[in-house]
Amino acid sequence: MLRESGKMSGQNYDLKGALDPNIESGVEHGVALVSFTRAITGKSTAELDAARNELLAVAGSAAVATAALIAANFSLLDRLANAIGISLDDMMVKPSADIRELLGINAYPSAANTAL
Repeated sequence: MLRESGKMSGQNYDLKGALDPNIESGVEHGVALVSFTRAITGKSTAELDAARNELLAVAGSAAVATAALIAANFSLLDRLANAIGISLDDMMVKPSADIRELLGINAYPSAANTAL
């Protein structure tokens, strides 16, 4: 979605920044958002508190609440899809090949659900 919205808006986003908080993606508050989402899936309450406070400082309370809700919803949907073995839609296999390779998504355990 980020790649396509960037094309439509004339923005050049660095998709590696979607997974690595050390890479500036070009998304407003992107580093703080990635740090927060990584901390959500981590095991350290202290890191989560620090990331939440960082996001709050740069983007405000509405952004923190929105990011938390999106992460929770994504986690729910991802776990459901993995639990029942949903594969990537055939129409998305080719168009997403470069992104999956760039971000290492093909190495995720759930990639086994899709014939690549």
